[in-house]
Amino acid sequence: MIKDRGNKKWVSLMLAEHRRALKKLKEQDRKQEKPEFFPEYRREIDYKLQKAQFENKRIEVTYFNNGQQKKVRGVIKMCLPQKKILIIKQHEPQPEQTYHLEIENVLEIKIL
Repeated sequence: MIKDRGNKKWVSLMLAEHRRALKKLKEQDRKQEKPEFFPEYRREIDYKLQKAQFENKRIEVTYFNNGQQKKVRGVIKMCLPQKKILIIKQHEPQPEQTYHLEIENVLEIKIL
C-alpha cells in the first residue's frame, strides 16, 4: 500500500497562484450553511441570555460567522435588542477581548 503525501509532493512545482487557488477551494469546502431554527428555540436562547445577564453568569456562546461555527466564553457585557447585538467580554486569554455578535447568528448558549 502506497502512502500518498497529497499536495506536499507537488508544491515545489506549483505556482503561487495555484497554491492560493487550492487554499481557497479548501476553505470553500469547509463552509457550512447557517441553520434555521424554530421560533421556540429562539425564545429559549433569549431566555438564557436574559438569565445570564441578570445573574451575571459566565456563558459559552456558539455562533455562526463566515460559514463556520465558532465558540466564545465570557460574560455578557451588554445586550442591545434594538440593534440585535450581543456584546461579550472574554477573560481567559490575556489580554481581555470584547466580541460584538449579532443575535441572529447565535446558535447555542450554555450557562456555565
